Parts: sequence; C-alpha cells; structure tokens
Amino acid sequence: MTLFEFLAERLGEDEIAAREVPSGRWTVVADDGLLTDYLTRLDPSRVLAEVEAKRRIVELHEPFIIGDLGETLCYRCGHGNESDPGARWPCLTVAALGTVYADHPDYEESWRP
Repeated sequence: MTLFEFLAERLGEDEIAAREVPSGRWTVVADDGLLTDYLTRLDPSRVLAEVEAKRRIVELHEPFIIGDLGETLCYRCGHGNESDPGARWPCLTVAALGTVYADHPDYEESWRP
C-alpha cells in the first residue's frame, strides 16, 4: 500500500463516519463551554469540508515517474526540482497529512516526514 492509497482509505473512512452522524441538535450536560466548543469543531459538515480539502491537497501532490530516472516524484513539488530531496514522493506535504493517521495499524513509519 502506498501513502497515496492509505490517505484515500482514511479520508473515505472519515467521510463515512461524518455522514453517519444523525442530524439534529446535540445536547451537552454540565459543560463549562470547552466541550461545546470542541464538539462544534467536530460538526459533520466541518469534517466533510476538511476531508475534501485534504483530498484536494493529495491530488495536487500526486506521484509521477520521471522516465529517464525511473524515480517517483511529487507532481507539484518535483517539476523543475528533480534534484531536490523534497521533490521525491511522498513529498513533505503528503507525508505531513499522513501523520494525522500515524496511530493506524497500516501506517508505515517510513512515511513520516
């Protein structure tokens, strides 16, 4: 499994979880405001927007292979920067997105930036 595939699966799981949350009003008992603020940030519409934004970032940084070198580079970071180590795929941007899911059993430490 590549980091590209790993992120696609995790983002898909996040999307499904957000869509399965029942609509309507949530009630919090005995809250000092902190819990309410936190739960507001987990609103399904916000989670879905975050999933879409992360998918777009991953798409912008998709891998491509340099024919002569046979090396996999980041489409966004690698054009014109083939000699830059940060241009290799997964680039630092995609690797950073992957760390959100570092506790997942399929996460590979070699992806860590």
